[in-house]
Amino acid sequence: MRLLNIVFESDPGWILDFSNRTLSAFFDEELNIDIDDERYQKEGASKAKRVRCLLKQVDRETALRVLGALWQYKTESMPELAEQSRNDYLALISRLENAGTDEAKGVKPVQAWHGVDWHSLIAEMNEMKSLPPHPRGFRFEAWL
Repeated sequence: MRLLNIVFESDPGWILDFSNRTLSAFFDEELNIDIDDERYQKEGASKAKRVRCLLKQVDRETALRVLGALWQYKTESMPELAEQSRNDYLALISRLENAGTDEAKGVKPVQAWHGVDWHSLIAEMNEMKSLPPHPRGFRFEAWL
C-alpha cells in the first residue's frame, strides 16, 4: 500500500484531486463501483482509506481495473506528476500482477448500478408509442 500512497495520494487522506463527491462520481461512472458502501469504510471515511480498503477486498482483475482508471485520470489531469511517479505505478502493477493466487482472490465490488431493466424499458416505450403525439411528447419528456 506504500506504493499506492506514493502514486495516488496527493495529501494524507486525499486521492489525486478528488473531492468526496467527485470520487464517488468517478467510481460510479467509470468503474460501476459504489465506493461509498459501508464495507469500504471499515478503516475510515477518507478517500484514501476507502480506496485502500476496496483494493484489499476485491479480486486482482478489479484492482487492476481500478488502478488503471485512476492512472489514466492522473495522466490526463496531471501529466507532470504522472511522469514523476510512472516507475512507482509500474512497480505497483507488476507486484499486483505477480501476486500468488491466494493473494489475488477477492470479492467482486459493490456495484453502483445494476444495468438496464430492458423488459420494463421496452414495455414503457411500447406504451408511450400508442399515445397521441402531444401526450406522447409530454410523457417522453417526463420520462427523460
